[in-house]
Amino acid sequence: MKVWSEVCQTDPAHTKKVNFGREFTAIDATYQVMNATKTFGPIGRGWGYECTYNTTDRVVICQLTLWWETRENWFGPIMSVSSLVDSKGRIDKDAGKKAMTDALTKALSHLGFNADVFLGKFDDNNYVTEMTKQFSEPKPEDIVKFEAAVEAATTLQQLHEINATYAVKMTELKGLHSEYVTAAAAKWAVKKVAFTKAEKSE
Repeated sequence: MKVWSEVCQTDPAHTKKVNFGREFTAIDATYQVMNATKTFGPIGRGWGYECTYNTTDRVVICQLTLWWETRENWFGPIMSVSSLVDSKGRIDKDAGKKAMTDALTKALSHLGFNADVFLGKFDDNNYVTEMTKQFSEPKPEDIVKFEAAVEAATTLQQLHEINATYAVKMTELKGLHSEYVTAAAAKWAVKKVAFTKAEKSE
């Protein structure tokens, strides 16, 4: 859950409401690529994808396989379909791109990218307001220090010491920065589980 907890929240500035028979929240594809690059490194080195295309007289079908960190970490194919004809009956020259973009969005969601959108949280105006506030304000320094300490911890004992050191401050921050605190706590919990399993296996 380490990657998931780091990438599951979405900046509302990079979304928009779309209505094609049903209303949903669309995520800017370049924003997703930027976040994947921040998380894994440059595309082609830290992560990447491969596509195969099939077409009929009406649609183009993209099958996308995604890999991250190493090319041995992969899954897919994730499929997406786009119409070859636009609403005016003309050939849509961007049909292949649309199918690929949709497949990539779906694939990244399997790693947790923008999970809050796919979980329906953006249907809650209060949540969107909270995310807007969070992404417009810098992360509190104490939370940055807490996350850095958790990342650097090498034993379960150190994790417990970090928790004890920051417990009061994190409780104080939760009222104004609940999403930041929740994400930081998730990182701590994930590392605790890993250390606990390692100790039991020794």
